[in-house]
Amino acid sequence: MRDLTTGSVLRHLLVLATPIASSIVATSLFLIVDIYFVAQLGEAALAGVSATANATFLVTALGNVLTVGASVAISHAAGRKDRREVNAMFNQVLRLSLCLAGLLLVSLFLFAHVYVDVVVSGSAAARHAALSYLLWLAPGLALQVLLAGFRAGLRGTGTFVPSTVSQISSIALNIVLAPVLVLGWGTGHVFGAAGAGLATSIAMAFAIAVLLFYFLRSNSYLHIDLDSWRIRWRSWREILVVGLPAGGESLLLFAYVSLIYWLIRDFGDVAQAGFGVGSRVMQALSMPAMALAYAVAPIAGQSIGAGNMARVRRTCVVALTLVTCVMITLSAVCHGFTEPLIKLFTADAAVVANGAGYLSIALWGFVLQGAISVCTSVLQSFRQTRLVLAAAALRALAFAAIGVLISAGLFDDIHTIWWASIGALLLQATFALWCTRAQLQSTLTPRVTADDLSAASRGA
Repeated sequence: MRDLTTGSVLRHLLVLATPIASSIVATSLFLIVDIYFVAQLGEAALAGVSATANATFLVTALGNVLTVGASVAISHAAGRKDRREVNAMFNQVLRLSLCLAGLLLVSLFLFAHVYVDVVVSGSAAARHAALSYLLWLAPGLALQVLLAGFRAGLRGTGTFVPSTVSQISSIALNIVLAPVLVLGWGTGHVFGAAGAGLATSIAMAFAIAVLLFYFLRSNSYLHIDLDSWRIRWRSWREILVVGLPAGGESLLLFAYVSLIYWLIRDFGDVAQAGFGVGSRVMQALSMPAMALAYAVAPIAGQSIGAGNMARVRRTCVVALTLVTCVMITLSAVCHGFTEPLIKLFTADAAVVANGAGYLSIALWGFVLQGAISVCTSVLQSFRQTRLVLAAAALRALAFAAIGVLISAGLFDDIHTIWWASIGALLLQATFALWCTRAQLQSTLTPRVTADDLSAASRGA
């Protein structure tokens, strides 16, 4: 375990951000690799897979229930130096993650057709590619939920290297498998979009195997103890009370992006393909700042557990400053290279034009997105995930209201949709910053629950 309650905040942020960035890169590369090789199959397949890939937000939602809910409790216990409670909570989240993974797998197989019918454009080829990809991706998505359980323990204890190793090794396997299964390299058998989903599922299974090897070692701070798997409803309630609003935030993002796909479906496959590629480029560009923002949570969480509120405030200020500088720099540099960035994935002129048009506007929201991410980590550390959910809901509702006007035909320019998304993002950032400032000013002592006191007494 890494003790984050002492030492330089800046140093901790930078040290933690390195493996976190690697993990984010690896996670994003799964979709980027899929899109890159599927793009070789044509714009219809690209549009279908891009739209269907939005279903990964469902996994993010379930993963956040586990990662946020459990890592907050684990980081607070780690700050109190209560190893017994840390491991008890870790094993409870593993059991809960198995239940949620099974629920997700069944839901995906039951409702995949419904999702594709609603989101994907009218092209039969795009719909076929979307459905094939989603069905073969389903096992991998379920395994990602299980991975979230493992990573919750690592995040709460400030340990990110095992996650990074598992993700990098699995993405390397995915890179090898994708061209073989999608395009038939070396075999001559083209699985198409279904092959992309299968490659990701196999890679996810490999990531699970790598983490199991780490946790089953006798010298691991966190360890799997089947005797601790008997359900502790108190622990499940603690995880879900904090985690469900975080999962709800991801569901809102899922609905938000699905609404975008629905609004632009009348612009054709090239518009959906352009947005799909452009949004993935945005994710890739924002990785350094997102890594810094995610590093805030374990530092703030352990500091809260240790009762050091001044350190929490200092962490927030340092992180906001760093993330803002990074986002401004990236936005300024990339504004002149929007088309070359899209051309990394496709040579289709129409798709490039649509993707570059989206990217040139979306870059104006870079700084806002960075600030939101830092505020989210700080508020999660205080267990104030309902405020994070409220900020996301404000954004979604504002964009939905504008979407009604767009769908009514009052605007016929796709760029109006992109500018509307920036306006909604500004509203979310303003509310998140206000909530974070109010929380930091009003919190003079850590929020101590009955569960915390019980765990502290056991540690004593």
